[in-house]
Formats: sequence, structure tokens, C-alpha cells
Amino acid sequence: MKKSIILLFLIYFLIGCTSDDSNPNTSNVTVSIEASGLNDDKLALNNSATFTAIVSGFEGDVSSLTYRWRLSTENGELSDSENPLPNPSVSGSSINCVGKSEGDEEITVEVLDEFNSVLALASYTFTILPSNDPGGSYGCFDQPKLIYRNGTFNFVLNFDGTNEEYLGIGGGIGVAISPDGEWIAQARDTQSGWQMHIFRCDGSTGLIPIPVTFVEDDSCPKFSLDSKKLYFTGAVDSPSAPVNGNIYEIFAYDLETGALNQLTSVAEQGDFIFGCFAISPVTGDIAFTRYNFDTEQTKLAFLQPESGLVTDFTTFPQGFGNSNLDWSPDAGDIIFWAQFNDTPGIYRINLTSGSQPLLIYQNEANSDFSFSPTYYNGGDRIAWVGPSQNGQTGNSLFSTNANGEDLQTLLDANSSIFLLYGILR
Repeated sequence: MKKSIILLFLIYFLIGCTSDDSNPNTSNVTVSIEASGLNDDKLALNNSATFTAIVSGFEGDVSSLTYRWRLSTENGELSDSENPLPNPSVSGSSINCVGKSEGDEEITVEVLDEFNSVLALASYTFTILPSNDPGGSYGCFDQPKLIYRNGTFNFVLNFDGTNEEYLGIGGGIGVAISPDGEWIAQARDTQSGWQMHIFRCDGSTGLIPIPVTFVEDDSCPKFSLDSKKLYFTGAVDSPSAPVNGNIYEIFAYDLETGALNQLTSVAEQGDFIFGCFAISPVTGDIAFTRYNFDTEQTKLAFLQPESGLVTDFTTFPQGFGNSNLDWSPDAGDIIFWAQFNDTPGIYRINLTSGSQPLLIYQNEANSDFSFSPTYYNGGDRIAWVGPSQNGQTGNSLFSTNANGEDLQTLLDANSSIFLLYGILR
């Protein structure tokens, strides 16, 4: 961590007076900065970090102090968590910074007494990360695609609903295409269960099976941002497993070395991973939900794949939720389907403000669903699978804007069953 602490000792004196007239509250005051919301001193674009000044050595009333915060560049923007603030800003002991553009940034705090004299200052440097984009190279594909299952076959489709293209594979539980468009992953049905496989989109490799974790019950394939690793959920041997089910953890398969590593160990805390996870398009972190058998609570958590660090972000309201999380392209929001307080629909969590789930699209009936809501078109719109309308049977592929408005039908399935797997960005 890059921290620098500069101590300012202010000695008040009057010519001809003794040292008894000095103010002991202003001597030996120090300040340091603590940060939350950073990942290895990195802030995702459009995300927010909170910086808090920790003062020590002040012998007076700490509540009388004020704090002047300053950013060294315009890569960040000071905020009160809702509204932008000028740079510099006089505020409380904590302040937010929103990542506005990529590059290095430094935040400085000055501790001020009641006379606006500077008692101490400290600074903290961090880096704002840009969005990850494969740069328009999509391997076997001409542009970004929606990836889905229609009936028993798997397809891709342009964002405007045109050019349905068969992927050459059917069935399976989950399909993913690497960001560079070169690799396809699928959990395929074997004689003993579902096993994860990968293959090149041009067919040059054939099917490559990934070693079985505990039993063949793999699902939810997702590629890393650099297309070098495949993440998926796999079953593990755990005493917490239900009688007729398995406990799942997140695994990483290295496409270059063939190494398979288990990234999470939530079963040790009596938790199990519920539903599919999502990859941050900015940091590459993994968002997932974990359910605890004893507390019956579901939490949204974040995983750093390289370090294995898991951090709980929030606890969901009581109810059923997560039919696949998805992270917005700017990494500022996460959406998912849930049914909270008997209200089913698509919910959104704002990661900057940390707000509880906000219902942005409500299903018409409790029996309806919005399966696998997925951001696409640069985050301007959300696609999902739901029951066909106008009295038709089966499911269709629907779309709204990012706020759950402007409902459109991308693809009408009639009697076919759709499973939306995500997008090739």
C-alpha cells in the first residue's frame, strides 16, 4: 500500500510568554487514511471507494475537527455517495471517490482545527482501471452475441435479434464463449453426469474434457477477461451436502497448463453457492451468492480469483433469488432474478451506494419469471427469458432498457424452451 504520512507539529507561542500558554491539543497529531472498496489499491471505472481519516494524538474534542479532501488529478471525482463534490472539499472524516477515467490518482486529507489550521495531513495513491474490451476481435464470430439455448440446441444471436447462428452443439448445462471468441465451453451430459468440456470454435481441438472435481455435476462456465482461464461450479464432497443433492464450489481451469484449482471453500462455513456467478468486466473479480443452512441467509459475495479472498457485500432480503447474476459493463451494478416479499422480477444492486436490491422489472404473476437477466448493448439494455405473451405457450427472449422499461421481444420461441447463457462481448 502506497501511503505517505506527513506530520505537522504546530507550536503556539507568544513572545514573552512561558510555554504554559501553549495548546497541548495541537501537538503530536497524526492522521492516516483507510480505504474500502479498493482491490489491491485498484478502483474499477465508475465504481466508488470510501476513504476514512484516522486521527490520533489529538487531546481535544475530535468532533470539532474538519477535513479537507483533495484529488491530485481528474481521474477520480469526490462524492458524498449520491452527489459530486468539488475538488477540494471540506467534509467529514470519510468521503467517497468515484472512478471517472483510467490512470493513477492520489487523495489527500488535511485535518483542520476550529481555527482552520492544518494539524496533520496524509495521502493515499491508487489506480483506476479501464474497462476490459477484446478490441473488436471476436474469433469465429463477427460481433458481440447473445448466447442461448433454443429447444435442444445452442445458438448465438446479434444484439438486434438478427442472424441466429447454430453453435454446432446441443443440450448441456451452460454454454460460454471466451471474450476473444476462440473457445467455447459447455457442461456436457456423460454417462455419469455433467462434465465440463472446452473446444476451439473452429473445431481444431475437438472436445477437451476437464478433470472431474468430485462427481460429474459441473455447470455455469464463465471465461476470465483474458480468455486464459475457465471458471465453473463443481460438486465437492462435504458433510453439509443435502441427502439428494451436492454442494458446489467455484473452480478455475487454466487453458494453457491444464491445471484445475478450487477457488472457494464456502462449504466449510456451512454455505453453498447458489445459482450462477458473474465476472466483473473491469477487475475480473467474481460475484456469487452463498446460502447458509443454519441462518437461512443468502449473501452476495465477491471473490478475487488470484488471491482467493472472499468478501461478503450484502445480505439479501428473505426470499428466493439469483437465476444467474450479471455485472454491468461499467461494473457499477449487478442484476439478478429474485422473488422477495412475494414480488418476482429483476432486481438491481448498485455497488457504488451499496443500496439493497431495487426492483426494476416486475413479473406479471408469481408463477412468471425473468430467467438469466443479462446486460447487453454496452449496458443500455437487459435481455432475459420469460413466458411468452399474448396467450402463447413456451418461453421467449425479451429485452428492456437498463431501468426495466421499453419491453421488446427479441425472439419469440412459441413452444421452444430458452435458456439465456450470457453474451460474447
